[in-house]
Amino acid sequence: MNPLPKILIADDEPGFLAMYQKFVEKAGFDVLLAHDGEEALKLAFDERPAVVVLDVDMAKKDGLEVMKEFVKTNWAKNLPIIILTGK
Repeated sequence: MNPLPKILIADDEPGFLAMYQKFVEKAGFDVLLAHDGEEALKLAFDERPAVVVLDVDMAKKDGLEVMKEFVKTNWAKNLPIIILTGK
């Protein structure tokens, strides 16, 4: 059996993370959750998700900083990234 595609979701608001997780799991994906930018980077490089969803405003590293780190690497430079903001 093939594993489910992984989607990494990073947001520092627990309520939003829970909502996103429920929605994405119902769509048939495996969900990885990060509570800040540094955790998002670690999870991404450890787990190699198919898609990353980043909140713009997060602790430690914001979503734009995380995205810039991805672009610097061979593995993640073409990684689909969705940027979210509540602003």
